[in-house]
Amino acid sequence: MAYSCSWALYGLSQGFRVSGHEGPNGLFGCRKIRPPPDGGIRYPGLTQEQIHSIEILPVAYEIEFVCRVNRELDGPRVRKCLANGMWTEMDKRSRCLRNCSALALKLENGHALTRDPSRAPVEGTIVQYRCNPGFILVGSSNLVCNKYGKWNTSKPICKVNRLPHSDKQTLYIGALFPMSGGWPGGQACLPAAQMALRDVNNRSDILRDYELQLIYHDSKCDPGKSTKYLYELLYNEPMKIVLMPGCSGVSTLVAEAARMWNLIVLSYGSSSPALSNRQRFPTFFRTHPSATLHNPTRVKLFKRWGWTKIATIQQTTEVFTSTLDDLEQRVKEAGIEISVRQSFLTDPGVAVKNLKRQDARIIVGLFYETEARKVFCEVYKEKLYGKKYVWFLIGWYADNWFKIQDNNINCTVQQMTEAVEGHLTTEILMVNPTNSRGISKMVSAARTRGGVALQL
Repeated sequence: MAYSCSWALYGLSQGFRVSGHEGPNGLFGCRKIRPPPDGGIRYPGLTQEQIHSIEILPVAYEIEFVCRVNRELDGPRVRKCLANGMWTEMDKRSRCLRNCSALALKLENGHALTRDPSRAPVEGTIVQYRCNPGFILVGSSNLVCNKYGKWNTSKPICKVNRLPHSDKQTLYIGALFPMSGGWPGGQACLPAAQMALRDVNNRSDILRDYELQLIYHDSKCDPGKSTKYLYELLYNEPMKIVLMPGCSGVSTLVAEAARMWNLIVLSYGSSSPALSNRQRFPTFFRTHPSATLHNPTRVKLFKRWGWTKIATIQQTTEVFTSTLDDLEQRVKEAGIEISVRQSFLTDPGVAVKNLKRQDARIIVGLFYETEARKVFCEVYKEKLYGKKYVWFLIGWYADNWFKIQDNNINCTVQQMTEAVEGHLTTEILMVNPTNSRGISKMVSAARTRGGVALQL
């Protein structure tokens, strides 16, 4: 059986094909529905006259809910007409809720937690507050957004805990730990820093009259996000005596700003060779060596295996650019040629294609872990792996970094595993090779978990 009808019956412009469920009046499609209070509905492809004249919309047609200013949509934004004459997700209500002030989502010297941090606060949103170590919460520990677009009470504050029962003076250290991002080293370095502070605070022969406290934020290894946190550390009480950043990009930002306050910056995890410039960074110090330390090892391996040509691919950041400049000078002195040098900012697709086009075989890759997954997804697609290729990578990525779920790539774990098979890495020795006791009175062999020794 075939159905046909006139477009004029629906008031629709040409281009719609009407089919599907026969509605109450013998018409096919879905009946218009009411918009939510304080909101409206967009009808793509229709004029205002057509919108007012039609009652039934064709199968597969989509409508979009919108809200007035200072209101946020809760529920499905787009609904589609089904062949049974019903709109999709009719069991879910679309509402336009009033917004509450977003200022409640920020807490100086603390954290404001919500179920969905990416969404603007609306009616029903609950914010929970936590203060950083060394601070106490004054006020309610949570706020609720009501139907009038108002918070139910005032936002609390985090005040310095003066430790009235202690005769020690508190000294504050401001830190930025990357708990995620290109190098999530804060996951390991933060606990280590806290252990060190406990050791110092519990001893009577070091800073006897002082108590050290750590105030920290998650930098996500992102200089942009770290700018905000750096501002808070510098301008919010209490005064900090030292800043501790990690990630080369973040450390560069912090060190350049800190010199204006003559403030000491001590980095636990920044390898950019540029940070060794004492004129540019006069108050910067680090416990992690420069990334150029890997290059002599790489050159020795190239010479040992008789390779005279290599290729490089790098993420365009200062740490990798300066490291590659040093490598280029060293291989030149060793009589080795860099035949292909590729770089990328966020998308390595073109750079990997160029490596394949120029027949690169021995390839040095310099990029953060998040970008490494992007690179090797492209490597798999271009078949730039296997017995004919050798990849040199950085050794400080997380274990099984290529198996971590990443929405920025469209390769499977099996494909990623195949692409990285046989790659080589270089890394600095992270464990004291001797069993001599350090300041903590511990030895490296005594701090081993799961076969991995921790440096103390």
